[in-house]
Amino acid sequence: MAATPKHIVLVEDDTVDVEIVKRAIAKSNHKIELEIFSTGDSALVGLEQAIDQDRPIDAVILDIKLPGLSGHDVLERIRSNPKLAKLIVFMVSTSMRDEDRKRGYNQQIAGYIFKDSEDHMIESLDMVMNYLASPHSFSKTGEVGL
Repeated sequence: MAATPKHIVLVEDDTVDVEIVKRAIAKSNHKIELEIFSTGDSALVGLEQAIDQDRPIDAVILDIKLPGLSGHDVLERIRSNPKLAKLIVFMVSTSMRDEDRKRGYNQQIAGYIFKDSEDHMIESLDMVMNYLASPHSFSKTGEVGL
């Protein structure tokens, strides 16, 4: 029996970074159904719609720097929405600022992915998929892609 693809939502406004993630998925051995949103507002609407339509979301990969609502603002809204609060969220950014990581971990992210090369993204996807395959608690923390 074939493995069911993991439903991962990517919230990323940079088309080059979206293509890097798509290529990394294509090169990986993982079955991933990728849903993409380019703004925080559209992601919040899409996440609620998925839940309302009983389409489980396995993980959200959320860029910090987005037009309009920042990734941190989106995460805050996810955590304050009872329908979305328990979603597994990984933050992704070029930022190496401790404040960005700490703020994310204070909002129960599962990991922090540094944007880098396509090969690095493949490694990061491996870590995300390993996280999803393992028993984990809502407060589990660990940096992805270091």
